[in-house]
Order: sequence, then structure tokens, then C-alpha cells
Amino acid sequence: MYFKPAEENAPTGGAAAMMEDGVFSHYQPDAILAQHVWPDLPVGTFGILEGPMMGNSDRFTITIKGSGGHASMPHQTNDAIIAAGQMIALLQTIVSRNVNPLDSAVVTIGELHAGERYNVIAGKAVLEGTVRTFSPKVKDQVKKRMTEIICGLEEVFNLTIDMEYLDGYPATVNDGNG
Repeated sequence: MYFKPAEENAPTGGAAAMMEDGVFSHYQPDAILAQHVWPDLPVGTFGILEGPMMGNSDRFTITIKGSGGHASMPHQTNDAIIAAGQMIALLQTIVSRNVNPLDSAVVTIGELHAGERYNVIAGKAVLEGTVRTFSPKVKDQVKKRMTEIICGLEEVFNLTIDMEYLDGYPATVNDGNG
């Protein structure tokens, strides 16, 4: 029995590191079964599904760099929080307005860090999130649209936006041969 470490820490955790370490150099299994915690299933129940089961899990960090200043002089700033708010709203339109409803995708912002004082306009905001898809084509479509949104917001708000996108592991697709 093998336990895959740090699978949520793609692209450095999980099975790739085990394969590089030669986990199967001595053992040649006929099949590999994986188990993942699924809180929607009752305790003691296993779920099995042929085909797509779990989407790939990519991570991204978006850093918005503007120029902060005193809250009484907003005209002298490029407010990173205002840009972050627009960024969140626009990222949420990718799935609803760009991805075919018969395909599957999720864009989630899980963290937002900005500002240091109630009376200071933030010059920097950092958003972190995940993209989940089953299809490489849809994944590429989402990444492309994210980049287009970033370029547009840089122009509109006259600030700099950088995105670090970490490609995670591909979707889990069970082949049904067992």
C-alpha cells in the first residue's frame, strides 16, 4: 500500500515525486486504486465512477500593484483594492460567459490580501485561487481569458498586474478496466 503525499500541493507534491523516486522499480502492479476523502458520501461508503471523477487542480496568485495614498486624496492613487474587486467579478464571468455549459470549470478566489490601515488606499492586493477543469481545452480557455482580463484591467486602472499560474495534476479519469 502506498500513500501519496501532499497531493494538494501541485505541482510539487503527490504521485509525480513518488514516480521520480522509483516507487514502482521493484513492484509492478496490475492495477492501481486510489481513494480520496469525499465528505458528501455517508461514512463507510465508497463511490466508484468510470470516466471523469475529479478535475485537475491548478493554483494561481495574482498580484496587483498600484500606488497607494491617503484616503482623503484618492485622485492621487491607483487603488489596488478597487482593481481587485473588479478582478474578482470579471474572473467569475469566465465560466458563466465563456465556457460551454456542457463543459465543466470552476474559478475560485480563496484568498485576498490588501491594505494596512482603514484610512490608507492600498497600493497592492494579492489574490490566490484555483482553477478546476476536466478538459485540457477548457483549462487553456480559462487561462487565456484570465490573461485577457488582467491585460484589460491594467489598462483601465493604470497599474501593473502579475499572475503566477501553477499547472497542477491532470483530471482523474477512471478507465473502467478493472
